[in-house]
Amino acid sequence: MRREEKLKSYLAQAEALGINRWQAAPPLHRLAWRLGIPLAPPLCMSFAGLTLLFGGMFGLAMYFVLNAPYWSPIESPMATVVGAIVGGVLYGLAMAAVFKSQQRNSRFPLWRDFQ
Repeated sequence: MRREEKLKSYLAQAEALGINRWQAAPPLHRLAWRLGIPLAPPLCMSFAGLTLLFGGMFGLAMYFVLNAPYWSPIESPMATVVGAIVGGVLYGLAMAAVFKSQQRNSRFPLWRDFQ
């Protein structure tokens, strides 16, 4: 089955289960799909994959926000890096827990097993 067909099948199954389309396919995933990046939907990803994806994106954004010139400057560059890493890890774990809970409740298979 082609990737586009799998995505259509996934979105149809998510809609049939009453899952909000923004949770079934968040903007980050939709952007990746439009750019041709073969990213699995969030309800079909592993816990580690979800943690790395969401935590990494959040940590990166947090790093740039903490380094923004309009904030009061943080004295230590190490504090910025540590803050971004800790924030990214915590956010990644929280988002992974939310998506895995919904995956378990809706019985979505992993992307490699999706039909």
